[in-house]
Amino acid sequence: MGSKAEVENFVKKFMNTWSSYDTENLNRMLVEDRHAAHIGTDADEYMVGKKALLTRIESIRKTGIGMTTKVKQRQINIVGGNRAAHFALKFDTKIYKNGKLIKKLDNVRTTGFLVKKGKEWKLAGSHVSMPVKGQAVKYKNKG
Repeated sequence: MGSKAEVENFVKKFMNTWSSYDTENLNRMLVEDRHAAHIGTDADEYMVGKKALLTRIESIRKTGIGMTTKVKQRQINIVGGNRAAHFALKFDTKIYKNGKLIKKLDNVRTTGFLVKKGKEWKLAGSHVSMPVKGQAVKYKNKG
């Protein structure tokens, strides 16, 4: 299987793992790096290192929160002689607590940075942005 197909499979597995807050599987997917940053939308969602991210995800899992996702857009770039990759996704999500739907969010955005370790891809950093009401900055189209 070629590198792009491997990364596509990794991303699919990552999204399924993330949606179920499966810390055991996520642990195997993360690079062993105590400096890797994983950033979310909220100010306190800045986790550095594998242990910090796994601790946060495990605490979420224990609350009974779960989600489903539907990817709408996907971009994958392979770089560094097939040793690194970047993915960007836009997806809709439904968030559940103890099996009951509590929130729907459209157009969630996430990026991930992967490195190839031996024959496996590993997540080396990530960022998730949830949509917020309104817009912080107004951009002018100069085109």
